[in-house]
Amino acid sequence: MEIQDLYLDGKKEEAASKIPAEWIMNANLVGSTGFIKERLAAYKEAGVTVLSVNPVGPDPVGQIAKLRSLIDG
Repeated sequence: MEIQDLYLDGKKEEAASKIPAEWIMNANLVGSTGFIKERLAAYKEAGVTVLSVNPVGPDPVGQIAKLRSLIDG
């Protein structure tokens, strides 16, 4: 609630500083292929069946294809 209140009060940087780094690492697929494979395995083990993907970069279609190949193994 604190983070939301700060954000809604226009204190976006302060709100961002309150987000635990561990949460950011666990909630995003950013990093090496090995790291992403590990995170995908952890998501699967936790029962995750749907990912919301928002690729960032010059080749979003390629990024989705690479993610698909990692998921399909």
